[in-house]
Amino acid sequence: MPIHPLAVVSTAAKIASDVQIGPFCVIEAGGVVFEGCRLGPGGRIKSDTFIGPHTEIGEGTVIGGMPQHLRRPDAAGGVTIGARNVIRENVTIHRAMDRPHVTTVGDDCLLMVGSHVAHDCRVESNVILTNNVMLGGHVRVEARAYIGGGAAV
Repeated sequence: MPIHPLAVVSTAAKIASDVQIGPFCVIEAGGVVFEGCRLGPGGRIKSDTFIGPHTEIGEGTVIGGMPQHLRRPDAAGGVTIGARNVIRENVTIHRAMDRPHVTTVGDDCLLMVGSHVAHDCRVESNVILTNNVMLGGHVRVEARAYIGGGAAV
């Protein structure tokens, strides 16, 4: 498993044997990364986060952060990312507010630089979020949608 020596990977994380993990990445306990994934430098995979096979994660991306909400959840939900996604630099995807709910991204999506998927969102398959798109909590983006740069939903 090619893990850069400057990465921090919890022994309680589940990582496929062929995953590439760049320098300064952090994968917390309860993070799951399936086969063929690549994590760029400084990527963060938080607890209760599942990254589907053959997904690329860019530099500085944080997946599974706590929801940005005035009511801090007692037991936040998780994040599930499907297969063959490209998640570019500095993207943030937050956990659902409560268990057993999850924030989801389907298969074959492209989330461009600086896009944000908030708590409890559902992004279906083949979606493109261009640079700096912001999805607020509980947004559903249907399959094959293309959301232009800087849009707030």
